[in-house]
Parts: sequence; structure tokens; C-alpha cells
Amino acid sequence: MIESTVNERAASAGGADWAWVRAQFPITKTHAYLNHCAIGAGSLPVARALAAFEEQRQLYGSLANDEVVRGVARTRAKAADFIGARTEEIAFVKNTPEGLSLVAAGLEWRPGDNVVTAALEFPANVHPWLNLRPRGVEVRIVEADAEGRLPADRILAQVDDRTRVVALSWVEFCNGFRNDLATIGAECRRRNARLVVDAIQGAGALLLDVRALNVDYLAFACHKWMLGPVGIGVLYVRDELLDELSLVEVGQSNYQYGESWLDYERPLKPTAGRFECGMVSTLCVHGLEAAIDLFNAAGRARIEERILSLTDRLLAGVPADRYEHWGSTRPGERSGIVSFRPRHQTAAEVVAALERANVVGSEREGAVRLAAHCYNDETDVDRAIEALRKV
Repeated sequence: MIESTVNERAASAGGADWAWVRAQFPITKTHAYLNHCAIGAGSLPVARALAAFEEQRQLYGSLANDEVVRGVARTRAKAADFIGARTEEIAFVKNTPEGLSLVAAGLEWRPGDNVVTAALEFPANVHPWLNLRPRGVEVRIVEADAEGRLPADRILAQVDDRTRVVALSWVEFCNGFRNDLATIGAECRRRNARLVVDAIQGAGALLLDVRALNVDYLAFACHKWMLGPVGIGVLYVRDELLDELSLVEVGQSNYQYGESWLDYERPLKPTAGRFECGMVSTLCVHGLEAAIDLFNAAGRARIEERILSLTDRLLAGVPADRYEHWGSTRPGERSGIVSFRPRHQTAAEVVAALERANVVGSEREGAVRLAAHCYNDETDVDRAIEALRKV
């Protein structure tokens, strides 16, 4: 647990200073790590929490079960608060596609229903819907405009009376475009369609409020911008919709059990916890709690501002004669991902050259992606810009 130490640092200034936050990430000693859109760097608090959990297991085994259960409940409440939800609306999953698949397979479908999604989506938010085609469900894939944008009216033009779901990422993985979920979600409510969101490229980078964004279902893994362990994710189910999802994965944990495990006629849990079919990774949940505590210490309202400030610096410094920006710089459409296409080399060649300069990014769809987090600073961005100019 990092709570007491972090809170002491946060108390005096309404949030831990950025130098202290940066010191929690050892990778900053050797690299300008700008690849949080692929996988987040590990922090000392999360590593300590994972080690402490395993030490507790070694020393006490099942004697620590009550504390483990309390830790899961505590983390569930913190995860709910982190996204503006209620504790009862949160289930833990292994990753994003598991959460999205629970929704896609759990909804009731009729032949002729359709799903509207976008051509920029990561496959995790496409295959669960394509898998419904044998059941007579049409999947409508909306193309982005020439700038790589997906304006709300472009999405909503494909929505009709048979649209059951609009499935979008909050932030598109390939170019960082931030979808207007609030507008799209409001129209979905009016039409009695569901807005299902892959939030993995936004959660942890941007301030998230599922109610303000009119989201019905949302899922994200915690190994990218959430800076948590690999193997744990969050599924949000709006409480009014809890009973419209059938169970897809079924085990003992979906149900309310009492003293006897041999009494099989049990009611479902009255919360989103019913979608956890067995024991969740309590180790990873413990690590996630440490990650959320670190975010809270840094000051969640400050994190988006910090990331977008670094993004602005990067956008201003990338030489336009050598790289073409792919994405949007409009207010409300930016995120932590900066994507650009090299004019003279391949993206893979540029990423390799960056790595030789100890700057870490990634290549997707012919573009270079760089993605700074709140613990990065101007020196990281400037190292990346200098390396890009030398390629």
C-alpha cells in the first residue's frame, strides 16, 4: 500500500509534485518512454504492492483471505470513483475484449438488428460484433474523414431504428482521435440503442465520467494508461441495464452463496459482480489499487492537463516538412496520442531510430505513435523531437 506516504505528499499542494511522481518510474533514468498507448511503464508503488501481496500469501496463505476480500471491495470502490460510477456497477475482467464480449454475447439480438462501429477501431472492439453476423446482425463500419476524424454526425448518420449498439473507442488507438461520446450517447438514449465503449486509450489519461458521457457499457484493461498490472481490467454496466445482459461465462461467483456450496439454487448477485464467473486475479486487483492511489495522489484533474500540455509541445516540435500529423488538434478531439506519418521513411524505420536514441514509441498503420503520460516531462518530449529531426 502507498496510501499514507502519497497522501502526506499530496496534502500540502493539492497533489504530489510532478518530480516526485516522475521518481516513481525507474524507466525515466534511461529512456524517454512515450509508448503508453501500447503498454504503460511500471511504477515502484505498483511493484511494491504486488510484492507485498505475494509476501502476505507466502506467510499467511488462506489466513489472509479476509484481508484479500476487503482489498477487492476497496479497489472496486476506487475504480468506480475513478470513472464516475457506482461501486455496484463495476466488474473486474481480464482485459478489454473480455468485457466487450460479455456485453456483445449477453445482449438479446434479433435478425435484422445492427451495430454501428468505426473503421479506426482496434480489433478488440470489432470482433465481438462481427461474431454476431451468424445471428443475422449487421455490422456497419463508418469510415473516418480525410483528417482521420469521426465527427458525431458521421457516426449517427448510420444509426436507425434497428440499431441496437453503437460501439466506439473513447480514443482511437491509431491516431488519438477522441470521440464525442456525450453527443453520441445522448442520441443513443433517445433511440433506445446502447453506447458501448472501449476506453483503454483514455482511462488514466483523460478525466472520465461515464454518466456525463452517456455511456451504457464500458470496458478497459489497466496495463496501458492506467499504469497497472497486465491481466486486470474493468467492466462498467449502467445499473439500470444490469438485467438486460444474459450471463456468458458462468461459475460460482456469479451467484450469492451462503454457508453451503451444495445449495445450487442460488440468486444472481444484484450487482455487476455477477459477470465475474470465478475468482478474479486478486494479485492484479491489489496492484490496480496502488495504481489508482498514485493517480489520486498526483491529482486526477491535473493529469489530463499535464498530458495535453506535453502533447502540444510534441505537436509543435515535430518537423512538418518530414512528418505529416494524422489526427485532430481541435478542442475536445485530442488525447494523449500523437500520430504522424513520415514523408521520407517508413514508420518502422523511424521507430527503430528513436529506440537507438532511447526514445520509445510504436508504429501502427504506417504511422509513428508517441504518447506521454503525466510522469513524463519536457525533457522527454524534447529528446523525442531532437531524435525525429535526426532521422
